[in-house]
Amino acid sequence: MLKEINELELHDAIIKSTHINYEAKVVEIKMVAYVNSNDASRCPLLMTFSDVESFHEISNFRSLDKNSFAGNVNYWIPAFDKNTTYIYLSDGCLAIQATSIDVRWLDSF
Repeated sequence: MLKEINELELHDAIIKSTHINYEAKVVEIKMVAYVNSNDASRCPLLMTFSDVESFHEISNFRSLDKNSFAGNVNYWIPAFDKNTTYIYLSDGCLAIQATSIDVRWLDSF
C-alpha cells in the first residue's frame, strides 16, 4: 500500500465527486485510482485537504465524462505546508492550497 503521499500515482484516475465544506475549510475528493501501476482495476480513494486557504477548479464536465473510461486525471503535483496542490485533468485543473492532505484507500464509497 501507499507509503508516502508523493508515491501516489493518479494518472488515469477517475474523479467521482468533490465536496467543499467552506465553514470547516475542508475539500474532499473521491476518485477511483490504481493502487499500483500494474493493477487491472481501480480502487476507491478519498483525498481530504484540511485548513484550505483556496480552491480553484477549471473543468469541462463533458470532456471529463467522455474521458472517464480511460481516466480523466492526467497527473498531479502534491504540495505540503500551505503550498498549492495541482491535479491536472483531461480538460482542466484543480488547484488546492491547504495545510495538509490525507489520502485513504476505501473499500467502497
